[in-house]
Formats: sequence, C-alpha cells, structure tokens
Amino acid sequence: MIFLGRDYEIFILRFDLYLQRGYFNPAITLGLVITQTIRVPLAVGFFVAQVLGGMLGAALVRVSMT
Repeated sequence: MIFLGRDYEIFILRFDLYLQRGYFNPAITLGLVITQTIRVPLAVGFFVAQVLGGMLGAALVRVSMT
C-alpha cells in the first residue's frame, strides 16, 4: 500500500508543478509577491489553494490513521 501512496504523491507534485509552477509553500508565494514576480490577485488564489490543500491533506492523513 505504501508504494501507491508514493506514486500518488509524485502524480500530485507533477500536476502541481504544471498548475502553479512549483509554488508549494505560501511563504514562497509571499516572497514572489514581494519581489513582484507574480501579481497579487494570482497570489491570493495560490494562498487559498495552498492553505485548503494543506487542510485537506491533514484531514486525509487523520482519517487514514484512524
């Protein structure tokens, strides 16, 4: 079962790289806004997606551990 989790993780990371260009962390997104690499409206969408994704991931881990 562990091998399926690893394959799923790689799939999600590749999909995320395609969509967000690798902005996995809200701190990185904030840094890109500060350096004006990305615009604020796009960054807000990234922040929301990153926080919701983290919450969903934590919920999935919690459910899988019970």
